[in-house]
Amino acid sequence: MERLADTNRGLIPDKWRPVLVVLAAAIVLFGGGELNRWKQQREMDRIAPGVSTVGDAGWASGALHEEEILVLSAYAPWCKPCHGALAITESMAKQWPQVRFVKFNVDEAETLRAALNVKSIPTTFVLKKGRVAAAIDPLDEAAFHAILKKTAHAPPRPES
Repeated sequence: MERLADTNRGLIPDKWRPVLVVLAAAIVLFGGGELNRWKQQREMDRIAPGVSTVGDAGWASGALHEEEILVLSAYAPWCKPCHGALAITESMAKQWPQVRFVKFNVDEAETLRAALNVKSIPTTFVLKKGRVAAAIDPLDEAAFHAILKKTAHAPPRPES
């Protein structure tokens, strides 16, 4: 029987070294898989905690279709521009309390992504009574304000 602790060969038997090399390469190539995605999702939740998250089940329930004005932001945890867009969306949510702001992860809410025909991210949709009134680039804050003023028919509350 091979000894695991040999001063010349280290702690790992030679027959296991190729397996560990392949395993280490897979971890490096695929970025840790589910753990990495979980960390990215937590980061996105930290960026915009004031904006609630919806998935396919929440959308299918129909509760959001009844909202007078709904701002729905499409994002992905791996998308760096989405980080900035969600920060702007959260700032807008504070200025527009009469409007409901919601975000959804395009990687997880595939039915919602298909229903809204999301072509690129970040993208924000303004819905009025369940129908898309506008699709905008959330990084263009001036256009975002203009669309909300037109759709909500009310001025934003000044930021404090």
